[in-house]
Amino acid sequence: MDVKPQKYTGSFGVLGSYRGKFTVELQSNLRNQVFATSDIPSAAQSGKWVEHKFTLQPRTAAPNSNNTFVIEFQAGSGSLNFNLISLFPPTSKNSPNGQRPELMEAVNALDPTFLRIPGVNNLYVLVTGPELVFHD
Repeated sequence: MDVKPQKYTGSFGVLGSYRGKFTVELQSNLRNQVFATSDIPSAAQSGKWVEHKFTLQPRTAAPNSNNTFVIEFQAGSGSLNFNLISLFPPTSKNSPNGQRPELMEAVNALDPTFLRIPGVNNLYVLVTGPELVFHD
């Protein structure tokens, strides 16, 4: 994955009795280099899925795309399961789980009033000034 000096937002769900901390990192696969890191205290609960949110802000860009997103935790501090792991670069209008900005700019440039995406309901587009608002 590409790593750029921009804010990345992410989250993951945990189920279990883990009582430690999680460390999330963007790191190189080729070098011993970490571009961004953050520690997250565990809020895990036995029998309940708990979402953990975080942000990562690399200071420099990676020289290539041979990089990895890592979640580390301490073995032996309780059992846990992971689900819905996500990491997003900046999105259009900074909306959670949003669209890539360059894709939304391209759709806006088409000046559509109706959009049909195969396999999805028809989307009616309300034009509100220079930006679009999508509705199912």
